[in-house]
Parts: sequence; C-alpha cells; structure tokens
Amino acid sequence: GLRDKSRAVRWAACGALGKMGEKVATQEVIIALTGTLRDEDRGVRVAACGALGNIGGKAATQEVINALFNAVRG
Repeated sequence: GLRDKSRAVRWAACGALGKMGEKVATQEVIIALTGTLRDEDRGVRVAACGALGNIGGKAATQEVINALFNAVRG
C-alpha cells in the first residue's frame, strides 16, 4: 500500500488508485494520497499527484492544493 517499505509498491498503489479515479474519492483515500505527496521518492510523489488529479474535484480542497504545490516545488 501507500505506506509500504518498497518504493515500487507505493508507486503502484498510487497508480492503481489513480486508475480508479472518482470511484475511490473517499476522505480516507484523499488524506492518504495527500500524505504520500511527502514521500521520500520523487516518483511516488509524482504518482500521488497524478492519482489526486484523476480523482478530480472531490480532491480539490485547499489542503490538497497546498500539498500539491509543495510537492512540485520540493
């Protein structure tokens, strides 16, 4: 999952959630993906950004927007 020790597993989890899009747009998933924006691995952060983008409008809170901004800056 998103907290796995393996970068590849975290990356794949982000990708899977992103493919499911709005169907997984729960608060729990959005919070978990937002936390993943601070992952040590750039590829995982990018995958989390993509997943949140695919989830769409439900993820467009100010907190998520700020986290996305910080993720692309760092």
